[in-house]
Amino acid sequence: FLDEAYGLTAVGLAAQELATGAPTGAALDRALKRACGESFSGAFRDFQLWSILRGSRDDGHHFSFGERLASPSFAGITEGLPALSVQADPAVAPLGAAEILLKPLETLGGATVRFEGDPAGLWDADLLLVDPAGRVRRLGIPVSAEGRGEVSIPLQRVAEVVLLVRNGDSEGGAPRRYTWSASREPRFPCEVVSLEVHPADAPPGALLISGETVSEQAVAGFN
Repeated sequence: FLDEAYGLTAVGLAAQELATGAPTGAALDRALKRACGESFSGAFRDFQLWSILRGSRDDGHHFSFGERLASPSFAGITEGLPALSVQADPAVAPLGAAEILLKPLETLGGATVRFEGDPAGLWDADLLLVDPAGRVRRLGIPVSAEGRGEVSIPLQRVAEVVLLVRNGDSEGGAPRRYTWSASREPRFPCEVVSLEVHPADAPPGALLISGETVSEQAVAGFN
């Protein structure tokens, strides 16, 4: 990953910093900042994404050999909403990660995904939104210092949602457990049934955007 994402210089500097005996996270953070200005947490986030996009999920834009790797496995798989797991998935070790596959089976409205990790961990989380054609978008979940976070998403054109969980603790603590839930928001924030974009008469280069919704929830307007 370091080679393909950042180049051989990053690999050499990582080996050099790790050889000092410093904590793994701190050593890799220094190496990456020296090599390319990236932080360890940012690289860890990207590494988890690359680890999902392999095997049957390879998109051809990450590991050059991704299609030859085994397909990813998930700590949990659930279909339909609502869904809930209260510390039922395997604990996440320091500098470890877990992935949960959610299949909403809904195409209208939205969903709210909540995460809560053991406060002793150093948590980070994202959602990977997969459309019916297999294209992916990554959305960060703001996680507090107490290990809690949530985000709401529209479900239009979303076939799968992958919850990406990381424990960034690099001090060698015990594995930590977490809880997650996904609930349906039937009218969140609005349901768009049509959207059209056409050149406007004036000023030059302007566009006229028009659309229609079938439901809205506390929407003051559109920008």
